[in-house]
Amino acid sequence: MEPLPSPLPATTALADAADLPSLSGHGALPVIDDTGKYVGVVTGQAVAEALAEQPDAAPTAVGQLAVQPPAPVTPDEPRAQALHAPCCRPPERGYRPRP
Repeated sequence: MEPLPSPLPATTALADAADLPSLSGHGALPVIDDTGKYVGVVTGQAVAEALAEQPDAAPTAVGQLAVQPPAPVTPDEPRAQALHAPCCRPPERGYRPRP
């Protein structure tokens, strides 16, 4: 079993984190706040896009890019709704599935 990736503090500067998610082997890293609470996940793609597309207006810390994955499907959901959910549920906190 592969070890869990080390989380990034939410206060990590975006420029300092630019290569870290891609080096993790997962393309993403968990983000934690100053108390160790899970904040979300940040992807290498999100960091690269933020730095490339809006260098002057880019967020300053990875915590600003951290997103929560979509809500899981529950056993009581109708099958058609459950099959539709992963691709079509409204995004939560900026989550964008990879194409």
